[in-house]
Amino acid sequence: MNLNESIAGSSLEKDRIREKYRIKAKNEEAKLRSQIRESSGKRSDHSLMAGCGAGCLGVILFLAAVSIFDIMLGGMEPILMIAFFVGGFLLVKANAGTKNNEENYSMESRIAQIYKDCEEEAQREMAVYDAKVKQYYERVIKNEPGLKDMKDHMVMMFGRMIQHASTESNQKFIDAALHYKVVSTAIQFYFESQYTNKNDDYNFDAHRFRNLASLEECEGLAQALARMTVKEMKMMYPPNSMKIDVSHNDADVRLHYRGPNKNYVPPRPIA
Repeated sequence: MNLNESIAGSSLEKDRIREKYRIKAKNEEAKLRSQIRESSGKRSDHSLMAGCGAGCLGVILFLAAVSIFDIMLGGMEPILMIAFFVGGFLLVKANAGTKNNEENYSMESRIAQIYKDCEEEAQREMAVYDAKVKQYYERVIKNEPGLKDMKDHMVMMFGRMIQHASTESNQKFIDAALHYKVVSTAIQFYFESQYTNKNDDYNFDAHRFRNLASLEECEGLAQALARMTVKEMKMMYPPNSMKIDVSHNDADVRLHYRGPNKNYVPPRPIA
């Protein structure tokens, strides 16, 4: 089995950034829809009045035409008056409906643009976050010789986790995990997702390091520690004898070890 590192990462901080801009987009969408509804309501009221006016105008023109041209309609005047009124009313309402449809189409286009703009803003903010993490990571790696005691503490904790792992004779491999989280004041360790104890922490102040100032610095150090710890493990264990997978969520990191179990006994046939 070759020693290698397969890295899988996720990020609560990036999820927070995405959620922030998702909420921003939804708020802007709600505001725009409210404005469009208000505008449409005013147009509906206006079109109702205008429609009535147009209908009345149609009736007036009809009566004027009948009077001027002395048209004999044989008692059909009331019906035709209603027809002219309805025709004028519907003409105005149809025009208002067309404007509403155009405005709705424009609204959907603007909403799509809102979500696109917010997604681009989120991507830019996440890119800035990643750049800051990378910058601090590179600074830590550059200062690796000055972090020997920190690195030794990581290796010691990893070795303890491996020693505590099950070595029953029916298990071909030993599986163990070093789970740690870098916070502003310390490196904290976890066993089966439970915080171990304060005595296991690597406290920055106690070792005369300054506290970290941001989430980006915490994640940058966490990633650098993963690299340095795996490198040390490669030198401690025989080549090609184990595998270490690295996964992280921001500054919360898991190094999963798998190696051969010296106590393993292959199963025997019953008969």
